[in-house]
Order: sequence, then structure tokens, then C-alpha cells
Amino acid sequence: MLKDTRFVVFFDQGRKPTSTHLLSPYFAQIVWKLMGPEQGNEIFSPPYLLATTALYNKIRNVKIRILPSVEMSKYDQGIVLESLHNCIAHQDYSSI
Repeated sequence: MLKDTRFVVFFDQGRKPTSTHLLSPYFAQIVWKLMGPEQGNEIFSPPYLLATTALYNKIRNVKIRILPSVEMSKYDQGIVLESLHNCIAHQDYSSI
């Protein structure tokens, strides 16, 4: 479970980089927002394959020690990226 981080895909009037002109008149963006004692946000624009990787790098992915000599990341990169790609791919663009 991702704590203190929320992912939002929203549309807004604006410029049209890459293939977002197909979503005209709306502009697609991914917003990363850190909530809690520390706060921050960043807006990511297409291409989404690069944006989701940059977004993943924003997640505080601490190392967990499972054995005395074995450490692993708390969140698996492949699973997080797959979740983000599914959010983008399965967004209902027809209701906008």
C-alpha cells in the first residue's frame, strides 16, 4: 500500500505536446502529490512511459531487510509502473 502519496490523472485546457492533441480540447497530466508533515507536488506530462518512470522515482521506496544479508525495496518497480500504466490506459476518456 502506498502511504502519503496520491496519483491523479486529470485534464485541463492547455498546450498540446506529443499526441495529446487527440484528446483535444483537454490536456492530460499526471499529478504527484506528497501529503503529510512534508509536502510537495509535481506535474508530469506525456510521453507517459517516461513520466511514469519519473513519477516512480518520486516514491519513497525504502529498503527492507528480510534476512541479515538480504535487502529489497518495499515497492516492486514493475508492479508500481504496471499500476500507473493501467490507470492511464483504462481512464474513461469518453466522458470528458
